[in-house]
Amino acid sequence: MAREAQHLFPDVHHFSDRAGTLLALGDGVGRRLDANGIEPVKISTRYMLFGAAAGLVAPVGLLVLAVATGHRIDPFRLSVALAVGGMAIFAIVGRLIGHRDDLLVQRNRELAALSNKLHELSTIDALTKIQNRRSFDERLNMELDRSRRYEVPCALVMIDLDRFKTVNDRHGHLAGDQVLQHVAALLEAGKRSGDLIARYGGEELAAILPHTEAADAAAWAERARARIESEPTRFHGEAIVVTASFGVVSATLRAEDPARLIEAADRALYATKQRGGNAVTVASENLAPIAGETADSARKDPATRSDLLPTLQGGRRLASGGGHE
Repeated sequence: MAREAQHLFPDVHHFSDRAGTLLALGDGVGRRLDANGIEPVKISTRYMLFGAAAGLVAPVGLLVLAVATGHRIDPFRLSVALAVGGMAIFAIVGRLIGHRDDLLVQRNRELAALSNKLHELSTIDALTKIQNRRSFDERLNMELDRSRRYEVPCALVMIDLDRFKTVNDRHGHLAGDQVLQHVAALLEAGKRSGDLIARYGGEELAAILPHTEAADAAAWAERARARIESEPTRFHGEAIVVTASFGVVSATLRAEDPARLIEAADRALYATKQRGGNAVTVASENLAPIAGETADSARKDPATRSDLLPTLQGGRRLASGGGHE
């Protein structure tokens, strides 16, 4: 990220090279440091000395005028001289201060743009342009804290593209990238204000739906599933049809910790996979693992789980444990 930031904003990093100094911007104040990091003269001292020197210009000018005219100074000429001299002096001082402020504003804008770019690089997935895993983890923690505080539901939907390896093997990895981008765009377009769509890892995506019960989250997931299936990805003039599996869970008022919520949604997702994919499975409120069971064992035989509700596909319910090919 540092190299990319340096490439995007070279002026910010090389500004000091122009005079062998560094411009340290903090709290809106610029300081010019030498190569050893020492500030030779304070800026306030410089302006004080410059102001004192500028204040001597008018008296010295009047003295020269008095000598040149034999100590006979016309009041009108004196007024004109004072006005012209004052205007010139304050114009020069204002120009110098304004130029310095312009430089500070420009540098602050560059630093703000750089900060925004670095934040984007740290929270946005480079391929799909949606939120990344780090952003997902932070947001999930925040939403669960809000659920506990205000006693509101929060749903989590885990999404996995079915047989994605086949797409890569048949059409190439560039086509696979295009499919991921297309599906991410469809999910992003279908979210509500306040929802978050993120790339969880590989071909697995996730959606955080605040203030949403499990039934409503399942309905959203079903709409997303149908849209993914009906809108193929266009790659080099060819339509690549993919489907996706969904696992849905909603945090109850006791607001489970993020790890347990993700585990429950993951079990529901793998139950969908075991039944053939291209469907939505909802986990019930009983999120606790069966005694002695691990997440891997739950994935191997999800149909035996009592905390998984029947699968939804194409708007109809399938019998629990039933399958489709």
